Amino acid sequence: MKLITCLWVFVFLLPGFSGFSQSNCSIQRYNTLIVEADTLVAQRAYSQAIRKYASAKACQPQKAAEVDRRIEKVFEKVNQERIKADSLSKKIGEEQKTTKAALKKAEKLTKFFKFGQEQAAWAYDIESGYFSVIDQNGNMLSRSIYQSPGKFSNGIAVARANNQYVILRKDGKEISGRADFMAEAQGGYYLCYDKWQNTLLLNRMNGDTVAEKLVATNS
Repeated sequence: MKLITCLWVFVFLLPGFSGFSQSNCSIQRYNTLIVEADTLVAQRAYSQAIRKYASAKACQPQKAAEVDRRIEKVFEKVNQERIKADSLSKKIGEEQKTTKAALKKAEKLTKFFKFGQEQAAWAYDIESGYFSVIDQNGNMLSRSIYQSPGKFSNGIAVARANNQYVILRKDGKEISGRADFMAEAQGGYYLCYDKWQNTLLLNRMNGDTVAEKLVATNS
């Protein structure tokens, strides 16, 4: 009831609204105002429509109940459109989030799916969120279990698996043990720590195999 009362106060204060019958206001004039107001509602010009209804009500006060029902329907339409707009805004927000997530995945695909002069590259698996080694024909050469892969160079690359680093060959085979730390050093070597925290130098041997050389121990 409070809402309806407020609406009527709003209508009463509209410019041109009067509680008294307009002079020389015929039923024909009333019908014309109603038609004009209905047309404005169809055009979604709600404020103008309400003013027309208010004028019609002043023209024929005995038609007040009929006009009031039309005005109520206008406010119902306004409320429905507001709800629809809120729902659409929420949907757009969700779609934007989905689009951003898809773009991030696409960035991963394009970032790592590059062969260059190499015969192997990394392919990102959208479902699992991990990488696998593929050849130039798109054949998967390893399982999709790797993260943070490095680019292939001279037939080998470094990636992480189960939070440890490992060297892979262009055919998808792991050619080193897994280490907690690994970094490329000069001369074709990789510096790494094994599970006992021993420091090792790995010689990549042109991607064929890796020879390990103990540099220091943790004893």
